[in-house]
Amino acid sequence: ERRAKEEVERRAKQESAHRAREEEAERTTREEAERRAKQESARRAREELAERTTREEAERRAKEESARKSKEEAERKAKEEEAERRTREEAAERKAREEEAERRAKEEEAERRAKEEAERRTKEEEASKAPREEGRGGEERRGEAENGDEETDPTKFGHPGTWTTRQTVIWMSHLGFKAAQEVIQENAVDGMVLLSLTKRELESELGLKPLQAKKVLMYLESAQAASAADAPSVATR
Repeated sequence: ERRAKEEVERRAKQESAHRAREEEAERTTREEAERRAKQESARRAREELAERTTREEAERRAKEESARKSKEEAERKAKEEEAERRTREEAAERKAREEEAERRAKEEEAERRAKEEAERRTKEEEASKAPREEGRGGEERRGEAENGDEETDPTKFGHPGTWTTRQTVIWMSHLGFKAAQEVIQENAVDGMVLLSLTKRELESELGLKPLQAKKVLMYLESAQAASAADAPSVATR
């Protein structure tokens, strides 16, 4: 009975030790699992941190690249606009120089023609002062009367290039441009000078409106055409 009791106690101790070992093994397994879970969690956290850091770095670089491209694009546009502005300014300056040269050439040509016209008129006046035959006195008086009518009738002035300042003023008066008459009178503008003026110069120099300047040019062309048409009949007479 004692031996049986000892055997029972021994077996109980063995069973208790076995259970203790199993519990220890289970506890160890559980702790190992928890340790591995913590390690896995830490690894995932590190990976997520690395991924987030990589993503943020990529976004930062993308922003820097976008900013750099925007800056380069802005600089390129600024350079293009500056080049275009300089081109326009150079073109405007070149055009202004060409217009100035053309204007000066026209002024010189007008002055030359005016001088030639003045010389021609001087010669005609000197020739008219020469002694005339007595029998032509009445004819001259009749001619002067006819010329008096012609002096007030623009249709009898002939080619615009031969107009005097007074005839030019009368012609402008018939068109109804009083402001231009005063400028023409003050500056002694004759028909030759009037023909040399462009539409822009008619507006700026004589104070005409665009439509008025266009009208003047049209009527000048008509006067020249009419003078050319009358030339054969005059030659016949």
